[in-house]
Amino acid sequence: MSSVDEIIKKYGTGVVLSGSMVLEDKKDVIPWSPALDIILGGGVPEGSWVTLTGEPKCGKTTSALHFAAKAQQASDRNVYYLNIEGRLKPRDLEGIKGLDLDKVNIVRSYFDEGAGRGRILTAEEYLTIAENFIKNDPGCIVIIDSVSQLITEKEITGEVHEQHRAPGAKLVANFCKRVSNVLPVNKNIVIAITHQISNISGYGKAKVESGGRKIAYAVDVKLEAKRVQPWHVGSDDDAPVGQIVTWLTHSTAIVAPGQKIDSHIRYGQGIDEITEIIRLGIDTGFITKAGSWMTCSFMQDHLDVLEVDEWDKEAEKMCKVQGQEKLRNLLLDKPEWFAILDKEIKQMFGA
Repeated sequence: MSSVDEIIKKYGTGVVLSGSMVLEDKKDVIPWSPALDIILGGGVPEGSWVTLTGEPKCGKTTSALHFAAKAQQASDRNVYYLNIEGRLKPRDLEGIKGLDLDKVNIVRSYFDEGAGRGRILTAEEYLTIAENFIKNDPGCIVIIDSVSQLITEKEITGEVHEQHRAPGAKLVANFCKRVSNVLPVNKNIVIAITHQISNISGYGKAKVESGGRKIAYAVDVKLEAKRVQPWHVGSDDDAPVGQIVTWLTHSTAIVAPGQKIDSHIRYGQGIDEITEIIRLGIDTGFITKAGSWMTCSFMQDHLDVLEVDEWDKEAEKMCKVQGQEKLRNLLLDKPEWFAILDKEIKQMFGA
């Protein structure tokens, strides 16, 4: 009996794989949004640790919940949201298309009526709960919002003036070690939200990411919101309908990092996938733009969907509108057109 056979006999048939078998063991990739999928190579593979970082109010929570909805649509999954900051609002959940709220579980501190005071969860308790979900609910999505606000029992029970040397970062480091080998086996996905804070040491970058360095070793996908700007439809004097977030990849699970793209977040609705696909369609030539007029030129290769025999003026007229919002409404009414455009753009980029 060979050494490999002895190991398999002792530990089980799946404990040793050949290199070829590893390549053949394809993980499902969950799409995020048309724009983000381009820089991620198609989306996020099962079993990944994802970190979202950036300035406050840049759309990290909304983007995380949008991904959770896409994961639920791809397959039946529970979502566990650790509301560590205590700032999750009903509007954060209501506007996310496709999010199954019955399978979204919010973990939070709460007011204990019996005790007559708040039951405040410590960092130790939050991370223990998260580890329990990861180990016992394969395929689930765990959102940690945020790593930066984890506060240890020692920090909660001690005096305000007491100094503690990065106890939260040490806990997170231990948590990463405990779950990093579980995620790919159980096909969970962790989305850890971190903040960028001013570096008061006087050395290195002006802003540093909170949460400790161990996350950098655990991460499979890391996105940083580099720029956030108001998103206006029409005049800049009009109230913004949302915000445009420029994401930079520091790490991806499929393609090379270091890519940027704009994601559109519409207030009360989450990531606006249709606006993203329109912008990508214009940039790639699948949508022809002349002034304010826009034509879904990609449909000339799909006459069967249009139910016409040839691409003539009448067919072109069916695919032509004035203004981006009217084109958005057209693609809302024609989900099969959206699916065609999304597929063709992804094929162009190899995503």
